[in-house]
Amino acid sequence: MEVGIAGATTEDANIRIDLIPSAFGNHDALILAGYTADDARTATVNFLAEWRSAAITTGQIVVQGRPTPPHTSWVQTSHLVVTPEGSATPIYDDDITTDENGRFTLSLIPGTYRLWIKGSHTLASASTAALTYGTNEVAFDILREGDANDDNLVNISDFSILASSFATVSGDAFYDSRADFNDDGVVNISDFSLLASNYTLAGAAP
Repeated sequence: MEVGIAGATTEDANIRIDLIPSAFGNHDALILAGYTADDARTATVNFLAEWRSAAITTGQIVVQGRPTPPHTSWVQTSHLVVTPEGSATPIYDDDITTDENGRFTLSLIPGTYRLWIKGSHTLASASTAALTYGTNEVAFDILREGDANDDNLVNISDFSILASSFATVSGDAFYDSRADFNDDGVVNISDFSLLASNYTLAGAAP
């Protein structure tokens, strides 16, 4: 997008332009140029532009069974769904990757949203947030472990997956990462304890 003002005949002036993209995640490029008036005084128009494009959203997740961050086990792929208040249609429905502190960043147009997040073997958590221009912090309830089959429930099906790979380590024939709830490369009593603590629970609905 190119923004310009031509034919200026006033004295030198500053013009402020606030740019808000029309589509989620779309940052148009701003091209600035000086324009010379036809007026005999040859006035120059100076542009002062400021991006007001996004509410920068930093999400913080807490995953059950992890050591104190920062730690590599906090780097994980989770699925995030962002839905505007009063709408049934998400504007974001994709995977995100957290850093070693369990944080992720997303740019959104300011407004009120429901953010739903789920790890591959955790129960889902949801949070509603009113986002404004600038930086916004969004926290979620703890992501509880034990959902080995990724159906947002912890039940006998998940226990069966755990039992089939119990006492194995990464690289073993029967090791199943879906049952390694604390992501330490071993399926053992620690993973069983995580599943047991959430048995019969369900996560937040999308």
